[in-house]
Amino acid sequence: MPSLSHFDRERFIQLTFKSDLIAGERFFFDMATLCAQSGVSTDEVRRALFPARTGGDAT
Repeated sequence: MPSLSHFDRERFIQLTFKSDLIAGERFFFDMATLCAQSGVSTDEVRRALFPARTGGDAT
């Protein structure tokens, strides 16, 4: 069960611009660190995110 407490992680944010305005953004982070700090299994997350590749069940 996730603890809902604070966690620290490094991240990278990629912004794209059009006409000097933000047109898009992508966030990159280390999922294993996030899972470890929140008490969630990386295998469970992978099965939920990528059911076709891992045999999991998307809900």
